[in-house]
Amino acid sequence: MDVSVAYPFAQTGVVGKIGKGKPVVALRADIDALPVQEPEGVEYRSKNEGRMHACGHDEEGGAGADVMIKEGAIEGASAAFGFHVMPMWPTGQVALKTGTIMAGSLTFKFTVAGRGGHAAMPHLNIDPVPAAAALVQALQVLVSRETSPLGSAVLSITQLMTNSDADNIIPDHVTLRGTLRALSHEHMMLLKQRIEEAVPAVVSAFRCNGSVDWQLEHHPYYPPTVNDAGAAAFARGVAGSMLGSENVLETEPIMPGEDFSFFTMTVPSTFMFLGIRNETAGSVHNLHNANFKERIHLTSEERVLFDTLLAAAKFAGSNTVLRAAGGWVRDKLLGKESKDIDIALDNMLGKEFADKVNEYLASQGKETHTAAVIHSNPDQSKHLETARMKVNSLWIDLVNLRSETYADGSRIPKMEFGTPLQDAMRRDFTVNSLFYNLNEDAVEDLTGQGLEDLRQGLLRTPLPPQETFKDDPLRVMRAVRFATRFNFAPDPAILTAAASEEWNVLFPLLIVYLLLNLDGMSVIP
Repeated sequence: MDVSVAYPFAQTGVVGKIGKGKPVVALRADIDALPVQEPEGVEYRSKNEGRMHACGHDEEGGAGADVMIKEGAIEGASAAFGFHVMPMWPTGQVALKTGTIMAGSLTFKFTVAGRGGHAAMPHLNIDPVPAAAALVQALQVLVSRETSPLGSAVLSITQLMTNSDADNIIPDHVTLRGTLRALSHEHMMLLKQRIEEAVPAVVSAFRCNGSVDWQLEHHPYYPPTVNDAGAAAFARGVAGSMLGSENVLETEPIMPGEDFSFFTMTVPSTFMFLGIRNETAGSVHNLHNANFKERIHLTSEERVLFDTLLAAAKFAGSNTVLRAAGGWVRDKLLGKESKDIDIALDNMLGKEFADKVNEYLASQGKETHTAAVIHSNPDQSKHLETARMKVNSLWIDLVNLRSETYADGSRIPKMEFGTPLQDAMRRDFTVNSLFYNLNEDAVEDLTGQGLEDLRQGLLRTPLPPQETFKDDPLRVMRAVRFATRFNFAPDPAILTAAASEEWNVLFPLLIVYLLLNLDGMSVIP
């Protein structure tokens, strides 16, 4: 394949040309960054402190697409296409629309100037603070009363600062910063003009002066992103052939800006949203978040432990996938430290893997430890086998992913090796059904509810509560204990199940708990 690369292009860009001939299609690849510090230990962390390659084309301000186009990056192209990841849609779906898909954007700085002085003698000063407060309110009327209800616009004041940090001083001036968005160029220009008129007019009523700076040298105007009908139809067809037409969605326009808009003004173009939400992989965070996916921050001891276990599995050639399970994952995600580390194995019993760990440690000249084994006893424990051993400085329990089946009239399960999903669904609560996959360095939420329940402080069972309690009636008591320990609100379905005839002997404990904790929590309606 004929490939050529031009770098640097337009100072910091790069252009790759693949193949020859006509037609020429441009594919935009964004490398802008945000001023966000990524967490330690992720393999994709930026080498530059305080920078993250995440959604920067809306904020970096250089209008890089415009610069690239002016330098000839898409010369001869007959169409252009681009993507933006979106966590609101699941992995395997794309969303697009014909026409305006993203807003135009401007950033601004307003200055309200007065005359500072002692706060105890305001009559001798010209206070810019109430003028700035009135300006914040007045500007919202421009959106609600001077633009069409059918043409969305947003004016957000995001910063309000004075030149004084003392409690008893009226400042000389107040600075307001923010962003203006609209779905049409006409609305953008109308609002821009009216803001320039309104700012000095509003603050003059307070004897202040007002000025507007659109910050164009730092962040040029980004026009709305408007998809061409022909290019959008072509993109739908390609996406449908790859993902299935049911996974190609129509979307409403959104208000963030996008410098891909400069492509849409130059050649027929289409911009699409690529779904990346994946509860299993922990990809659940919104845009502009330091965590691209749900992260667990390991201590140095935990990192050494997990590296040792992974090395032992590789040394043994066992292809074992190692997952930390249950309470340790929950506690780490809550920001708590935990020494209760269960390692769930997918293809061997605990004692067998403990022996392999010791073989590896011995090969490295490191200290080994005998594993204590608890054999399967279904009427007391729901593990196939547990091997407890010390590795380096930490104790671990080696358990198994399991499946459970119950004979009619029996609460003693038949247990076998299971899948991660089977194991997760048979645990007591969704917040205890999370895994940390050591091999992938990723949180797994197989129930699809555990991470959200953890964030919301909700206690819910993976299976219907009646079925979960039937597996183990003492889980009604555990619901009380967990709700008390973490101040989580029990799901109403738990209360309904606990009040049934089978478990009503334990239900009063839940009621007592709720009465004692009404001020600190609420039951989800």
